[in-house]
Amino acid sequence: MKRPISALALMATLFASMLSLAYLVPSAQAGVASQALEVASEGGLVWLQSHQNPDGGWSHYYAGSRSVGYESGRVLTYLTLAGINPDEQFVSRAIHYTEEQLLQELANMKPSMYSVLEMMFGLASTGKTVRSSEALKHGCQWLTRVQLSDGSWESSYVNTAWAMACLMKSGNSKLQDTEIQKGLAYIFSRQNWDGGWGYDLAEGHIVMWLTLGGVVSTEDPRIQRAVDYLISRQHSDGSWSYQPSSVWHYVDLTSVCSIGYAMCGRSLENPSFQKALRFILSRQENDNGWRNVPWECEDIHATAPALGMLAIAITPESIPPPNEKPHFGEEFRKMYAAEHVPELLIWLIPLLQSGVLPFLVNFGIYIPPSLRPRVRRLFVHGLWKDTKPDINGQLKVNNVTVVKNVVNKEVLVFT
Repeated sequence: MKRPISALALMATLFASMLSLAYLVPSAQAGVASQALEVASEGGLVWLQSHQNPDGGWSHYYAGSRSVGYESGRVLTYLTLAGINPDEQFVSRAIHYTEEQLLQELANMKPSMYSVLEMMFGLASTGKTVRSSEALKHGCQWLTRVQLSDGSWESSYVNTAWAMACLMKSGNSKLQDTEIQKGLAYIFSRQNWDGGWGYDLAEGHIVMWLTLGGVVSTEDPRIQRAVDYLISRQHSDGSWSYQPSSVWHYVDLTSVCSIGYAMCGRSLENPSFQKALRFILSRQENDNGWRNVPWECEDIHATAPALGMLAIAITPESIPPPNEKPHFGEEFRKMYAAEHVPELLIWLIPLLQSGVLPFLVNFGIYIPPSLRPRVRRLFVHGLWKDTKPDINGQLKVNNVTVVKNVVNKEVLVFT
């Protein structure tokens, strides 16, 4: 005859069963398994590749329909964030297509700001610069022309942050340049006390573009306040919506907000980021693409940023480092090497340092007109103010007084 199980023994058995299940089933607060992230990411990449058109571009929805330049630029931005090599054949085709489309867009009577920015940042993300891409060069020229007097682009916070990111990412502008300083003043002078801007949750895009483009330090307290505001607007399921009262939770905005969050150095183990990851994984379709909202079909607009967010979660080291001030020697070579500047300009540097140039100026040294704008650019950008300016670790230009004396000479008045 079997002995009856005591209540104490029954409770011990149940407790042991629950304890074993706790190790088998992750809790709601546990981090998302890396294997699940990798499977979702690989599937998303396959989906993107399968939807690329023969011309190298992507359409908005269906593979085989007409390619759209801005969607192709968007894909390049997030593919690069995902660590995909720009030399991959399908990426190279996309770069070529996007450059062609950007030039065509700029040739229009009134180019679309959204299309231009999407394509420019995508190209710059792959390593293209104004020195290696005619499309980016013309794009930067157009952007500087259409900046408004208040420092903004189209009086839009997002477009202003995005345009500055394009200018800096493409190597056209530096932080101290007027167009960047005016743009930053426009954005931050209008930031609310709570860290937001009060405009359809623009904060996610502003934070992402300013940090991805290296326009501001990720430790800037104004950016950190914006991230805090983003967290306060996150839904309980981990998503974000463009309107606080909206019942629709968007994949693209959730990905953008999460990327901005990660770029600002916030912990990826934080429940806020982990909840967003679960939301993104839950919205992936059976064919591995993402749809932005339930009534739409899978599209590039949602799939590309979701892929970028997953890549950051899988390999946090893929987060681009903060934009550091360029080393003087490297910046000098980049600025002038491709233009085959005569040796005379190179010799201006040690002459400035040694004090010989002011002496020669007094005796009528002549600088050819073709070189004057380039010399002026050296002065305007203030490269000699770098704490460790040098070329090949040898030539120093620290004497600001000497430079000012040279600039004040009539022979160096530039037109």
